[in-house]
Amino acid sequence: AATSSTDDFASLAPAGRDAEAETADEAEDGKDTSSSGNSSGHSSGDGETDITAPAPPPAAGFGSFHNLERVLFVLESPMAFFVFTEYKRYSLESVLRFSDVLSQSMAKRLFVIYQIALALRHCHQNGIVHGRLCSAHVLVDEHLCVHVSGVRGNIQASCAVQQAVPRPQFPLRGTNYYCTLAMSLSQLVTGWSQGFVCNFDYLMALNRLAGRRMHDPNNHYVLPWVTDFSSALGQWRNLSHTKFRINKGDQQLDITYQSIIPHHISDILSEVTYFVYLARRTARPILQKHVRSAWVPEEYPSSMQRMYEWTPDECIPEFYSDASIFTSLHPDLCDIEVPAWASSPEDFIEQHRDALESDVVSRELHNWIDITFGYKLSGPAAVQAKNVCLALVMPRTDLANVGVVQLFGLPHPRRACAPIESTDPRRTLATSPRGAGDGGSATAHPSVAGSASPAAVSSPASSPFVAPASTPSAHSTSSPTAALAAQVAFYAAGLSSPTAATAAAVFVV
Repeated sequence: AATSSTDDFASLAPAGRDAEAETADEAEDGKDTSSSGNSSGHSSGDGETDITAPAPPPAAGFGSFHNLERVLFVLESPMAFFVFTEYKRYSLESVLRFSDVLSQSMAKRLFVIYQIALALRHCHQNGIVHGRLCSAHVLVDEHLCVHVSGVRGNIQASCAVQQAVPRPQFPLRGTNYYCTLAMSLSQLVTGWSQGFVCNFDYLMALNRLAGRRMHDPNNHYVLPWVTDFSSALGQWRNLSHTKFRINKGDQQLDITYQSIIPHHISDILSEVTYFVYLARRTARPILQKHVRSAWVPEEYPSSMQRMYEWTPDECIPEFYSDASIFTSLHPDLCDIEVPAWASSPEDFIEQHRDALESDVVSRELHNWIDITFGYKLSGPAAVQAKNVCLALVMPRTDLANVGVVQLFGLPHPRRACAPIESTDPRRTLATSPRGAGDGGSATAHPSVAGSASPAAVSSPASSPFVAPASTPSAHSTSSPTAALAAQVAFYAAGLSSPTAATAAAVFVV
């Protein structure tokens, strides 16, 4: 189902009804469906064809044209139309992103282009407005037969959302995730490097750009684990190593690399791990289907510390944003136990998010981006980092809608952070507060605002990720800012986006 404004679907529902009526008429007449979706006869009530009745006018809609997506039915609400269509597993976007089927055959590429051209010609000849046509709206099946979807509103970019969430204006101290939808990759990189986009929103945007999908067990969003929850302050996770490498060890990865298809890791987040993470809110039959057929509640990790120790995969956004996943709906499966320093799941979510936004994590987060979305996914850098991913080295000769995508070909720039003045590497002197879009206070980053001391951040006194209230000494930012400007400018120059150089130049100025 897709949603859009009322105007977009003003002529869609009648078109669907005409298509079904024409199909019934043609079945009565024993005639084949024409490519334009028009029938030459008209059925009477007794099931016989009335040849004296005038033929109906051509339908100004989808008709029965085979290269257009068939609308099954439409539900209307006061705010939008809900359009139900036939399910197609693949889109042209997913085929281009996760498969080499089209890149290996010119004939297949021409076949797809030819079908798109036929669909657009049919739309133009019948006065159909197909709207914004992109690769995500071109659906394909296993035989590369194309079905162009109709006017589809994107709920994240609908008129209502665009009016409620304006485009971000720098400088912002943390942005709402919907604001990042209007930003290009180069703008996101620049904004995050300067501290204008918070870590959570930036990572969510990278997941979206890499083709990952929320609530898809095979391709769910991933975020890094940042602490092991072993003590009040915890031990910060090494963000330059994958979680798989941390759990398995270098020796095991070296053995895996000697296999028939040399690789170190199989996936960033497996389907089994996804369901174990969300076991408390997932129905038992689904868990028995995807995790283990025998229902043994004791085998599911009972605490966050045990969860971290058990899993070889990365974290999910829910552990930073949704306290409901800790409460079990199963009478024989206990709730997820939060660490002793958190008074409740809600308190844990808040403090866990503070850890993600802390300067300690922000200084090293670019390393995690390199191994998850960046240049350490391929080439000698991947081998050196023991990060050769199976999904990227296996032959991609079949259609696919999931996989690993490399967004960056150069080392990711560092984030501008205040210098650490404590000898304890687990403490952070100034956590990065979330902006207004996230319910936090807006505070300028010290390296952006100049030598002024950062404002105090309000947080629970018991939070192990926030240092005791103090005022860091003033520090000069001219040299670090100049170095960061040169780094971002160099990085943006390597991006394919046409706005990269402009974004870098604006940042330098």
